[in-house]
Amino acid sequence: MDPRAPAAVRRAISVGGIVGAATIYLSMVGLVGAFAARPVVAGVGAEGAGYVTLGLLMLAAVPFLAGMYVSRAVRTSLGGSRLLAIASAAITGLIGGLLLGGFTLVANVVDLGGIFISVNPALVEILTFGQDPMVGVVLLVVFGGIVGSLAGAIQLLDRPDRRAVMTAIGIVLLLSLLEPIIDPVLAEVELDALRGFLFEDGGLSMGAAALVVALSLALSWAWRRPAAPIRDRIGALPAEQRRRIGFVLAGLGVLGILILPQISTGFVSQVLVYVGFNLMLALGLNIVVGYAGLLDLGYVAFYAVGAYTMGVLISPSSSINGPISAAVGQEWAFWVALPLVLLVAALVGILIGAPVLRLRGDYLAIVTLGFGEIARILFGSDALRDWVGGPNGVVGLPNLHIPLVGEISGPK
Repeated sequence: MDPRAPAAVRRAISVGGIVGAATIYLSMVGLVGAFAARPVVAGVGAEGAGYVTLGLLMLAAVPFLAGMYVSRAVRTSLGGSRLLAIASAAITGLIGGLLLGGFTLVANVVDLGGIFISVNPALVEILTFGQDPMVGVVLLVVFGGIVGSLAGAIQLLDRPDRRAVMTAIGIVLLLSLLEPIIDPVLAEVELDALRGFLFEDGGLSMGAAALVVALSLALSWAWRRPAAPIRDRIGALPAEQRRRIGFVLAGLGVLGILILPQISTGFVSQVLVYVGFNLMLALGLNIVVGYAGLLDLGYVAFYAVGAYTMGVLISPSSSINGPISAAVGQEWAFWVALPLVLLVAALVGILIGAPVLRLRGDYLAIVTLGFGEIARILFGSDALRDWVGGPNGVVGLPNLHIPLVGEISGPK
C-alpha cells in the first residue's frame, strides 16, 4: 500500500464534501433545473433524458474541476503515483455524488418546495436521470466517480495535451451556446446541409461534436509540432511583418462583423448591437478608471448625453425633427452628427469635471454618482419629455449606413 494513500484519501473526502455542497446549492437555487432543457450535445441516448444538457454539464463541472485539483495536489504536494492521483479524483467525485444523492432522496420524500421553490418533483426527475430514486442515486454516485476520474486523468497529461483537450471541450460548449446565432446565419445563406449536420434540437449533433473534438485535437497537435511550417514561418518573420499580419487579421475580423448582419436575421443584428454598446461602455470606463485612475461612478451619464444628442440630431421624430437628417439625408446623418456629438459630450465632461478637478477617491465617486443619478432622473422625467421623449426616449432613429456594406439595423 502506498504510504501516501491515507493523506490522499483524506484530501479527496474533504474536497468531495465541498463538491457535494456546491452541486446541492446549484440544484436548490434552480440553476440545474433552469438549464436542464438546453441541449449541448443532442442525439446522445434516448430522446429527452439522454441528451447532454447544460444542466447536466453544470453538475459535471463541479466534480470535474475538483477532480483536477485533487489529482494535481496528490501528484505534486504529496508525491503520489499517477494511479493514486486518479483514484483520489474518483473518490472526490464519488463523495460529491453520494451527498447529492442523499439530498435527492430527501427532496423525494420531504416537500421542500415551501422553502426552496426550485426543489420540486421536476428537479428530482432531473437528478435521478428519470429513473427510480434509488437507482438514480446509484447513477449519481457512478456519474461523479467517472467524471472525477476522467478529470484526474486529464490533469496528469502533459501540459500541451491537457490544454488541447480543454480547448476541444470549450469549443464544443461555445458552438452549442452560439447555436441561436449561428443557425439563423447558416439558414440565411442557404447552407441547409451544414445546418443539419451541425445542429439538432437546439444543440450540437453528436457527429458535429465528435468532429469538432477531433479537429481541435489534431490542430493543437499539428500547431505545437517543432516542424510545423506555419508556426515556424510566422515566428521567423520580422516584428514589423508580424504586426502587419495582425492588422490584416484584425481588419478581416472587423469586415466580417460588418458583413454578418447582412447575411443574418434581425436577432443576430440586435445581439451584435447590444454587444457593441457594452464594448463601448467598457472601453470608455477602462480609460477613465483603469488608465486615468479616476473612480467615476457616473460614467454612464456621459454615455447618455452622447446617445440622446445623436438621437435628437438625426431622428425625424425628435423634438427638432432631426435637422442633420433633413440636411444631408438619413444615410449620412450619423457620420455628419458624430463630430458634433463628440463635442457636446466633451463639453459636458468639462462642465462637470472642472469644478471637481481636485477631488480624488471617494469624493470624486460621490460627485460622479450624483451626476449619474441627476442625468437618469432628468432624462426619464416630464421636465425634458418635449426634448428627449421622457421614459420612451427618442424614437424613429434611422438605421446606420456604412459605405460598401449597407445598413446596420438594431434596437430603436
